[in-house]
Amino acid sequence: MKLSIKPSVRLSALLGSTLAVTSGAANSSGLDSGTTAVTSFEVWFYALGGILAICYLLWVGLQCWSNKADWVHDFGGAIAKVAAVGSVSVLAPWAWTLMTS
Repeated sequence: MKLSIKPSVRLSALLGSTLAVTSGAANSSGLDSGTTAVTSFEVWFYALGGILAICYLLWVGLQCWSNKADWVHDFGGAIAKVAAVGSVSVLAPWAWTLMTS
C-alpha cells in the first residue's frame, strides 16, 4: 500500500515551515523600521496628493483666465472639491473614533 500526501497538505506544510523560519528574521528588525516605512509612505502620498490638487486648481484657473470657464462656479467648485477630498484624511480617523468608542 502506497502512502500519498495530498497537494494541499504539502502546500500547507511548506507554507508553515517557511513562515516559521522567516518570522524570526522579520521580528528581529523591530517595529521601528515598519513605522519609518509607513511614515515615509504617508509623507510621499500626501505630497503627491497636494501636487495633484495644485495642478488641478491651476488647470481650472487657466481655463477661467482664458474665459472658457466661470470663476465663481467652476473655480469655486474646484476649490470646494479639493477641500472636500483633502478633508478625508482628517475626517476618516475622527469618524473611526466615533464608531469604536
